[in-house]
Amino acid sequence: MIKQAIFVDREGFMVEFVMVRVEPKFNKVGTREDDEGNLIPEFARVEGEYIETPIRYELQNGESLIFEDINTALRMLKPRWCGEKWLETATEEEIEASRPTLPEIKPPAFLEKIAEIDDLMNTILGVTQNE
Repeated sequence: MIKQAIFVDREGFMVEFVMVRVEPKFNKVGTREDDEGNLIPEFARVEGEYIETPIRYELQNGESLIFEDINTALRMLKPRWCGEKWLETATEEEIEASRPTLPEIKPPAFLEKIAEIDDLMNTILGVTQNE
């Protein structure tokens, strides 16, 4: 099974969003002989235990995998896992500075010319804006 997770450093800050392969854990319980006398190891699944292997990411010393409430963390600028939930650690100023700003949109020159012509036509025809 593949699950989404977030790696956090030893202070709980988000390092990276990753995909994780989760597989059941098996322990060797003994060996048996096959028909040709070869010893074959036997394994039994350990109930409730899994091996979590990140895809294209190697866990660094002190990092942990967090599977809880990933969408909340991904909506934050500087998420930190406190052991129970995600906290936003960015300041209001950092959050405001991270918001995209829209460029000032100036109408194309031909639209200005059309507006000028429209005003001129209204003047010639004696039409005012208040009518």
